[in-house]
Amino acid sequence: MIVLPYTTLLFDIDDTILDFQASEKRALEKLFMHLNRPLTSEIADYYRQLNATLWQHYEKGNVTRNQLLNNRFTLLFRHFGEDIDGASIEKQYRSFLAEGHDQILGANTYGLDSVWFNPAHLHNSTPAEPTFEIDSLTTLKTIVN
Repeated sequence: MIVLPYTTLLFDIDDTILDFQASEKRALEKLFMHLNRPLTSEIADYYRQLNATLWQHYEKGNVTRNQLLNNRFTLLFRHFGEDIDGASIEKQYRSFLAEGHDQILGANTYGLDSVWFNPAHLHNSTPAEPTFEIDSLTTLKTIVN
């Protein structure tokens, strides 16, 4: 890990960076509102299960990232008896998901370093690219020392 001298640290603790699951939940809610469809707990639970399974397949090399992203909503809606264009829905979903990571994107835009606190080791499927990803707050010591 590269250690850089920092004189100032800015913390975002309002659940937009620190809680990917909350960002994912909000993005899914916004997507279903955009689609004018109800997001039931059954659909949300199935999406989370399906998404986790697809990412496991990706990590094992069974599917590509593009296959995963372009098919997860196709598979979700097919499970509930609907045929949809999963790739276009994915694009809209990712725009909603990116809203939850706009601080990291802002840091990228302005050349600032950022840290994503990711204790659950979730996959970052957004265009936001943090400088550092940590799973424990004590790891910050290694970045700032």
